[in-house]
Amino acid sequence: MAERRGALLLVMLTLAGVAARAAPAAPSGSELAQQISDGVFPVVGATILLHLASDAAARQETGRRLAEAAVLSTAATLVLKEVVPSARPAPYTSESDGFPSGHTAVAFALATALSKRESGAGWVAYPLAAATAWSRAATRRHDWGQILTGAALGVAVGHLAAEGKLRL
Repeated sequence: MAERRGALLLVMLTLAGVAARAAPAAPSGSELAQQISDGVFPVVGATILLHLASDAAARQETGRRLAEAAVLSTAATLVLKEVVPSARPAPYTSESDGFPSGHTAVAFALATALSKRESGAGWVAYPLAAATAWSRAATRRHDWGQILTGAALGVAVGHLAAEGKLRL
């Protein structure tokens, strides 16, 4: 079990590093923040795929639940962005799709679903989700209200998806 967690952590960090190398420089904020922000979706996708590709039925089911958490948190975020127009911080103030932070919602949905499905996974998943939240503020893509709402949305969706209460 510990070997699998170590391998999963190594793969996640490697994918984040690869995504970070390909990332353009941040328009504002630190380069690290931009790299974390750009690495969120590749890490989420890799985590889901690793679970779905497992030989163990329980891990495959976890992969399905993680995929549902990611898709449903993204869908909920997109609906809220349409219903509640909210400008992003400068220099992105011309956009009205700041509420809530989708990157943060997906990161927390995955972290919550993964931690509920696999014992001990939270110690890796939640710090990565928190880093995602920080990165969205540091790159000035969202204000903290938008970020915290995305985190709350992600936790709620992740919890329901992990328990099978939200299904595709």
